Amino acid sequence: MGIKFETFVLDVLPALGLTPLAHRHKILRDGVELGEVDVLAEDAAGRRYAVEIKAGKVDVSGIRQAYINAKLLDAKPMVVCRGYSDESARKLAEELGVRSEGLQVAPMRRGGVELLVSVRV
Repeated sequence: MGIKFETFVLDVLPALGLTPLAHRHKILRDGVELGEVDVLAEDAAGRRYAVEIKAGKVDVSGIRQAYINAKLLDAKPMVVCRGYSDESARKLAEELGVRSEGLQVAPMRRGGVELLVSVRV
């Protein structure tokens, strides 16, 4: 489901005003791989987003991953998932300044999918 969900999210990002620039973008420093972000995207104003895609609910580890990868890329962290796994994940996102918004994807896509989109502002 992970790859299918990533493909689905890549198709949805333009509806959110984001243009995907790279998929599975490796984060390199001095030839050493420090991490990988699922999607590097950009909005119309030129702001870059490091998008982490989770097919299920995001946990504390996923919030940390999104935040750190975005910092390394000088981008805003975004998590596309199906909600938080627990209160710890929600609280960490809040502490890191991650705002959460509900998003209903158009019903024409496989009966509709409820996504949670988190963007640090």
